[in-house]
Amino acid sequence: MKKRLPLTLIQSLSPIYEKNSDILEQIKPDEKYLFHVKDKDPESDFFFEITKQLNNTAETNYEYSLRPNSRDRIVTGKGNGSLKGIIQNFESWITIIREYNDVVWIFDEDPILQSYEEYFTEKFTIVDEDADTAPFNLDNQLLLDEFLTRAEAKIEAFKENRTEKEVKQLDELKSIVAELRKNITRLSKKKFVKGFTKFLAKTQKFSLELLKGVFVEASKEITKALIGGAIN
Repeated sequence: MKKRLPLTLIQSLSPIYEKNSDILEQIKPDEKYLFHVKDKDPESDFFFEITKQLNNTAETNYEYSLRPNSRDRIVTGKGNGSLKGIIQNFESWITIIREYNDVVWIFDEDPILQSYEEYFTEKFTIVDEDADTAPFNLDNQLLLDEFLTRAEAKIEAFKENRTEKEVKQLDELKSIVAELRKNITRLSKKKFVKGFTKFLAKTQKFSLELLKGVFVEASKEITKALIGGAIN
């Protein structure tokens, strides 16, 4: 499938997507799109797509569309431009998504969840100089992957005799775990910990019993993996 796309397009956009895969989801190219990514938030309709290559100009241009078009307007914008322009627009669009994720809005604030998240964020504060750029080492990645695998199984087992609403919440927790496992080798230490603390906070809010089953028994090993350096 990748060989139906211009090589320069793949080489330019793939690294940007990989760097931001914690907030983006890539859609498999088809007849309609050369490149298509969307905001990973299931309640969002934000997207960025390249629909076709334009070969009737001296410089190779691409036709694209995106939503939102800017910080000021939540509308779908369309245009065409060179690969350099496409990259600039893609990176600007990603910046808007991150700013949306980071902004605090009174109507989506959950003070209970926020309190739990602040606790775990403080507990797992990483002081490593390379925390923003480097992933965990192999030993710690393997330990964290093992923990997440066990957590996923315990969450699944916890569904027994639960209401439909509770099962949906547990499925959301499983999705967070699956995403962390998928990206553990791609995320910096700080980005992984941010996702991990959100998972623990949501788990605690759901049930202290589940948190104990998922986390407490492995807390020392996990704490060491996240902030204590290499595993002995």
